[in-house]
Amino acid sequence: MRPRAVTIARRALAGLGTACGVALLSAAMLEAALRVAQRLGVFSSHERLASGEPFYQDSNPRWGVWHPANARFVGKADCFEHVYESNSWGARDRERSLHSPAPRVVVLGDSLVEGVGTAFGRRMTDVLEAQTGIEHLNFGTAGGFSSLQELFLYEDLASRFDHDLVLLFHFPNNDFLENDPDHWWGTDRYRPYLVRGSDGDFTVRYPVDFGEARARERAQLWWNRWYNAFFVYRFASWLEDQITSRIALSKVGTTELGYVGYVNYTELDLERLFYSYRKLRDAAGGRRLVIFSIPRLSELEYARRHDVSGALPKRLAEFARGEPGIEYVDLLPGFLSDAQTTGHPLGDYFIPCDGHWSDLGNALAAAIVLQSVDLRSLVARRRG
Repeated sequence: MRPRAVTIARRALAGLGTACGVALLSAAMLEAALRVAQRLGVFSSHERLASGEPFYQDSNPRWGVWHPANARFVGKADCFEHVYESNSWGARDRERSLHSPAPRVVVLGDSLVEGVGTAFGRRMTDVLEAQTGIEHLNFGTAGGFSSLQELFLYEDLASRFDHDLVLLFHFPNNDFLENDPDHWWGTDRYRPYLVRGSDGDFTVRYPVDFGEARARERAQLWWNRWYNAFFVYRFASWLEDQITSRIALSKVGTTELGYVGYVNYTELDLERLFYSYRKLRDAAGGRRLVIFSIPRLSELEYARRHDVSGALPKRLAEFARGEPGIEYVDLLPGFLSDAQTTGHPLGDYFIPCDGHWSDLGNALAAAIVLQSVDLRSLVARRRG
């Protein structure tokens, strides 16, 4: 090699070594800064499961995310720590038999219905069961659970249990997005989507192969060890989630308070929702289906500034009036009214570090359900 070429090569290697050294030093400084930020509460990140079975896994070949049977999991956040337990059917509920001579209610929904951040016994369904003496079978789950997944879970599992009434809780803040494969940012998850074909009809599509998704989920446990060990990895994962979610939300309309499902939806979003609800009503076999809309904190704050009654609540009420066996109730007015009457800040109804219902929010939701649906009449009807 010529002397000049050797000199250039040595300089290049020296420059590469310096760059690597700077990168490693920067990473070490960022690691240290993130650990301090975690202790100060500026950056929040919890360890991921690195062995055993996750409590939330895309394990069902039809509807996707569910819990393993008879599992135990400690749900943690900065302001709560609760033990979650599933029964032999995989529901976060006490053990339930398929058959019962007494009236029972099946309850469907996502993480708010399941009760993320809430101790067993204080969830909305627990409150309803305690106050009425009627079993409320909780089939809610976290993990990005859409109306189509609720339909499939009901058809395959919940409908097998004797029951007299179906309560379904719609969460506008993410249900529309979770139904839409073009806008939901978890497109690599194993979950069903409704896709409209050229003939105008909906078909079900799964974005990934079930076996491939399960293998990737098992491999993730190994990666979680590195995630737990290095805060730089945690920060990179958090940053990726923030970027992908913002890109997804940039494709839809938003308000001054961000995405508000009560107003930020399209006609196609509604059609997907209505399709699932009609199918669920049919699967219920003559039982009443009562649909409730759940507002999140930002949507309550938005509704204080703007009248949303002519948007989503109006459309869902019109839909229910035209569909035999379907009823609709919006929880939003009840939350605003209670806050005005009691003086509670709207934030009191939600867990401050998390956004799910607090004990107060669960209790109020149960009270609104009791005001809206005569659950005790189920007892008289069954006896008659």
